[in-house]
Amino acid sequence: MLSKKIRNIAFYTAAAAALIAIFYIYATFSQQYVGGSDWYGYYQQALLLKNGHVALETALPASKYPAIAPLSFYAVNGKVVGQYPPGFPLLMAAAGSAFAGLEFYVNPALGVLSVILMFLTIFSLTGNDKWTAGLFALLWAFFPLTVYGSTYVMSDLPAAFFILLAFYLLKIKKTIPSALALAFSLAVRPTNVLFCAVFLPLVYKELNVKQRWQYGSWFGAAGSLYAIYNWLVYGAPWKTGYLDLSNNLSTSFFARNLGFYSGETLLQFTPLLALLALIALWKKEKHALFFAAWFLAFLIFYCFWASFFDIWWWLRFLLPGFPALFLLAALGFKRILTAIRLQNRFPKQAVSILLVATVLFAGIFFIYRGIRYSELWTKDKGKLFYVISKKVAKKIAPGGMVGCCEFSGPLRIYANIESFGFFHMNSLFLISDMLKEGKPVYLVVEPWQKKNLGLKAIFKNFRVRKITDVGIDAWTEFYLYRVLAQKQQVLDIPPL
Repeated sequence: MLSKKIRNIAFYTAAAAALIAIFYIYATFSQQYVGGSDWYGYYQQALLLKNGHVALETALPASKYPAIAPLSFYAVNGKVVGQYPPGFPLLMAAAGSAFAGLEFYVNPALGVLSVILMFLTIFSLTGNDKWTAGLFALLWAFFPLTVYGSTYVMSDLPAAFFILLAFYLLKIKKTIPSALALAFSLAVRPTNVLFCAVFLPLVYKELNVKQRWQYGSWFGAAGSLYAIYNWLVYGAPWKTGYLDLSNNLSTSFFARNLGFYSGETLLQFTPLLALLALIALWKKEKHALFFAAWFLAFLIFYCFWASFFDIWWWLRFLLPGFPALFLLAALGFKRILTAIRLQNRFPKQAVSILLVATVLFAGIFFIYRGIRYSELWTKDKGKLFYVISKKVAKKIAPGGMVGCCEFSGPLRIYANIESFGFFHMNSLFLISDMLKEGKPVYLVVEPWQKKNLGLKAIFKNFRVRKITDVGIDAWTEFYLYRVLAQKQQVLDIPPL
């Protein structure tokens, strides 16, 4: 029989090797190219922050031509600023300042740290049971949404990491670091205020009067820095950069969204782990109701949120709530394992091994589902934007300006081409003025943007000629057009 010391050495050696392997996997499949809205927006803001700026320089004045702002940016007081909160771009900027290109390895690093954090949290909750903690930390590592958040340039995983960090630090009585982590989580994802709504009552319960004041003071001080940033960049402490989103919230979405989120959660999290989580709730494990409220806060809010819901990764909105489900499942597993060890009616060791094997099967299912999701285990995430930007650069005249939607950012980064958003009605005036000055104007049209109202208005008001298809295969028919002339003297601007 091996001694406890040797068993511990073997366990933590294996754990260290697993973490190295997990980071290698995340880093290997991490995104290296950006485009669209979120990917480009976060990366561009990181580049700006790294150089001490918040506004994007453009060839034309944003006060006169707000359409010059690329997707995920917009004009505010004559400046082109990003719409995303500064927390995640700030982390990327810090990494990029250390070494160029490290911006793309922030999420792989946070992914591994979240695995360690999941282990430490479950270890604390289960009375230092390292085997249960290790098992569920491993499950978390290969949960499809965790892999997604650790390999894409998105803020979902960082948002989940910092609220889990705030909870863990509170559990081990690290009051000030917990408050700072909670405040920073809001700068990563403002909707983490949903977590605050259920977490702050727990803070009040767990801490004494002096600690409560300390927690509140540090949380308020750190949060005020984010408020000051919003004030300086967007004009008010409560403005986060997101435009008016009230139209995206409606009770009419609730039933559809609840069905989508519930079905996808049951599928991706697996019915087995969901059953373990329900057992923890049924047995009223410590903090079980808090964990349930943690997840439900995000679920209920996003049930009112408008989205497309045509693919599995829309569940990513709930990723900040999923640590709670893993903690609940771990507590349910520990409860069953303890019950098995306390009885004498059947072979305890064999039943325990069977239980562990059953739970490990959920991890195999995670990997299987991840492989089935074609966007997940790929090494060319976003490369399409790089390739097409380079192809466009070879086709346009020197000094040409290109109107586009999801390519408005990558054209700036990868081809050094000034772009504008054809989705903005102001683009009609911009094109008209550029043509009068004799400057070449082009359009890159994504197939899914053919019915865009702004694009339709451009085709209605200007003579346009198709130059070539700049796609890379039969599935990516991106057309390059040249705007030749204005059809009539007065622009016909359609009502919005």
